[in-house]
Amino acid sequence: MMTDRPVSKPLGMKLLHSMLRSKSLQATAALGASGLALACGNLIMARVLPEAEFARFALIFSIVMIGISIGPIGADVVLARRKFVPDAKLHNQVLITSALTAAVLAVGSGVAYPLRPALLICLFISIVAGGVKTVAVAHYRSHERFGFALLLTTSTNVSVLVASILTLLLHGSSAIYPAAAMSLTFCLTAMLGWRAVAKPPPGTAAIAGYSWGEGWSAVSFSGAGNILIGLDRLVIPQLLGLAQVATFGVLATIAGSPFQMLQLGVGFTLLPALRNAASPERRRHLFFHEALVVGAVCLAASIAVWIKTPFILAWVLPGRYHIGWPLLLAAISVGILKVMASLVATTINALGSPAELVRLSVIGWISIGVALLGAVLGARWGLTGVVYGVGLGWAFRAIVISLLAIPHLRSASINREAQ
Repeated sequence: MMTDRPVSKPLGMKLLHSMLRSKSLQATAALGASGLALACGNLIMARVLPEAEFARFALIFSIVMIGISIGPIGADVVLARRKFVPDAKLHNQVLITSALTAAVLAVGSGVAYPLRPALLICLFISIVAGGVKTVAVAHYRSHERFGFALLLTTSTNVSVLVASILTLLLHGSSAIYPAAAMSLTFCLTAMLGWRAVAKPPPGTAAIAGYSWGEGWSAVSFSGAGNILIGLDRLVIPQLLGLAQVATFGVLATIAGSPFQMLQLGVGFTLLPALRNAASPERRRHLFFHEALVVGAVCLAASIAVWIKTPFILAWVLPGRYHIGWPLLLAAISVGILKVMASLVATTINALGSPAELVRLSVIGWISIGVALLGAVLGARWGLTGVVYGVGLGWAFRAIVISLLAIPHLRSASINREAQ
């Protein structure tokens, strides 16, 4: 007998439809395309450059990413949490604080690592310009206008691919080629972003100002997270030597890139979506929807990484770098931990009060301490031990922040102290 009942979609179709509607996954797809450009660029450089030069560029790249997260002193975090116009005063403030941050990191890097003056100059320029660029990115994220924000964000990765092709064509043998290209791209996108926010969208409030205390608590949290992301590359030269930085760079390029892009995608879209949710039910739906999607993609990424890595090594880098299954398993495991930690941290960053941001920053710095201790202890087992050791810091961060996030998903309203 025929009935008028609607046919229920199979569970697999529902999950696929849910994944296609996920803003985090859409952002991850865009970031993934740029991540693919970065991966291809890094693999070309790993093939063309001497091992030590590729290690130097990988080290420079990590330090620049840390400097960009610290340089604005929380202005980008506050801007992503609120809707106001980033005026000339705010841009000048970010320019000054980013320059001071860049100077400190350039001097410190020159003392701690074997980096030539030309590379340190590129590091300085990239941090200053990148800090200014984050203001425009945060502005558009706060309004959930992700297209232009993603364009600015992904330009860095594309520049690495262009630089690697240039290095290949010129038969370059120095890290200065990709480092200089990265600096130039940051300068161009910073100027583009600055001009783009000169005409804010209708209904945007003028800047109401924020305290330096709020800014420092925000940058302390985000800075700790970015230091933890780059901690492997920062400690490997001291624990295992510069050559192992190159091996880790190849590992991070092939096995770590999918998880890194997913980690960035979660934070990119979920924060403003949770912040703008009209009800606690809507916030819970957003969070658990994204968690389901992210878990499914992590599983798929793990399988893909496990299968593809040996083929890429054999085809692109024959005989140059060896990555055994224990090291590959470590990279996958820690990659999943990073994504889970980003998911719960974004919830607190979106809904928590300034006081809770302070707690998050404390957790972040404790996580770095745990990761450092784990890396030192794990160094006796080589690169695999260091990766697992740093992973202990990510595990600690994910578990503790999860406990803090639960009350926000249960509460009836957003903590207005954060606004």
